[in-house]
Amino acid sequence: MNPPGPEPERDTLALRRGQPEGPLLSAALVAGLLVAAASAVAEPAAVRGVAEVLDGRRMTVAGQEIVLADIEVPALGTPCRIRGNPLDCGRLARAGLMDIVAGGEVECSPVGTGGHRCFASGYDVAFGLVHGGWAVPAENAPAHYRRKMTEAKERGRGLWSAQP
Repeated sequence: MNPPGPEPERDTLALRRGQPEGPLLSAALVAGLLVAAASAVAEPAAVRGVAEVLDGRRMTVAGQEIVLADIEVPALGTPCRIRGNPLDCGRLARAGLMDIVAGGEVECSPVGTGGHRCFASGYDVAFGLVHGGWAVPAENAPAHYRRKMTEAKERGRGLWSAQP
């Protein structure tokens, strides 16, 4: 039974086309916009696999080149002297990264602009390089990276045992 009074106006053109009207149309538009916005800001997926080390801070994981975030390492070919012997500190940093990721999978998630935070058996790979003295924290690195660098420096680990 219809209530007494005039019938509400209807958009007969929309009804003839089979299109929803009024609040139903608004709800459908809002839902569509929310889905589009959510997919536009979705975080890139983590990458997992065996790492192939390229240099002291780059590796390939599952076919994707990964750059470790928050650290700086010497480039391949950077000369240094350790215990009086001339060495390539870039190669030593690469060897340090190989030691950390050897024998298992790593999982890397994108952080910031272009870098990744990677873990090998739950261990923060970049932090491990700082601990070993093969990397220094970047300007925006977490505070615990800086504390670990101070310790590595005091104990003469890795690059901190080198002379120019």
